[in-house]
Amino acid sequence: MFLAFIEQELLPYISANYKLTSQRGLIGFSAGGSFTLYTLQTKPQLFNAYFVFSPAAWYDDMTVTKQFDTFLKTNVNSIKQPTFLYITVGGAEHSLMLAAYNNLVTSLAKHPNSWLKWGNTININADHNQTPALSVDKALLNYTEFLGSQTNTSFN
Repeated sequence: MFLAFIEQELLPYISANYKLTSQRGLIGFSAGGSFTLYTLQTKPQLFNAYFVFSPAAWYDDMTVTKQFDTFLKTNVNSIKQPTFLYITVGGAEHSLMLAAYNNLVTSLAKHPNSWLKWGNTININADHNQTPALSVDKALLNYTEFLGSQTNTSFN
């Protein structure tokens, strides 16, 4: 329901009331990071940038990481535009968080997609709650480089 609200109400309202570029990004932390991965899998055209900070991807026996791997393996044609994904985790987080992060990065490396460019960072010595503050600048720097590599990117 939340994703439907974003797609059907929030984004149209923002577009109708504000001057925007064609760039759309979604940022999620912890459970919100898992939601951001879910959004990429179910509505990959809704945004062209996905920022995932310390996703709770370990939950329910790594279900999020398994679904993400399946998505990358079997839905290669569902991403039809240049899309950016950035994933981070804190190096001092729980071992399950680090394992989930490693599973996500391994899946991305194992199943490349020409439309999906991605980056990742482990914030050394950072715990779960420190990760977003330590990740935003790195994520935006990488996203800016991604935008610069796109010849058809509009900044209007």
